[in-house]
Amino acid sequence: MLTMLITRELMDDMLVLTGRREQRKRLPPARVVVYFTLAMALLRRFL
Repeated sequence: MLTMLITRELMDDMLVLTGRREQRKRLPPARVVVYFTLAMALLRRFL
């Protein structure tokens, strides 16, 4: 659901603009961590 509101391209642009894009390839990628954090915040708010 979050990926319908915040596209992969938008997330990548936000990470570049904030200087938070990963310097090297890791698991999980920065984009996935942001989606996970947003999901936890939304879940906490609505439960």
